[in-house]
Amino acid sequence: YRLLCTNITGNVQGTGSGALINRQGQLIGIIHPSVLGEGSSNRIGGYAISDIKGIIEHLSNESAIPYTGIYGMDVTEKLIKKENMPQGVYVKEVAVDSPAMAAGIQSGDVIVGIDGEDIGNLYNYHSILMEKSEGSEINLKGCRQGTGGEYVDIDFKVTVGSKNKD
Repeated sequence: YRLLCTNITGNVQGTGSGALINRQGQLIGIIHPSVLGEGSSNRIGGYAISDIKGIIEHLSNESAIPYTGIYGMDVTEKLIKKENMPQGVYVKEVAVDSPAMAAGIQSGDVIVGIDGEDIGNLYNYHSILMEKSEGSEINLKGCRQGTGGEYVDIDFKVTVGSKNKD
């Protein structure tokens, strides 16, 4: 999710949270202590509300939050040029016992599409995933670096899980 970083200092260590409001009184973010992390001089940061709106709607409606277990980042233009990576979502980590792990997705893979639809970044990936329901099967198109350094196409069938299971 996109992060909002501020120059506001405060104490949100541990479980601190709150809201980020702009000068027009609009809610623009949710404060979370993990956003800026260690060494941030107690600066307050949060997640952009536009990115987490889907999760909030799911929680408000008491419905399952679609989950695959992929933790990633956008493949930047610099990585595309320097490392010859395809555009998409670079998989930094795969959660243990997650649907992504069961499907064979690994750290270092690049996810470039869901159900035939190209994704260019993590925001698009999450937007499409939020439209899926728990238990549905999705086809992820990915790329994995081969032994020669080139990226080869690889397809995954992932059964969508739920992030908020009882």
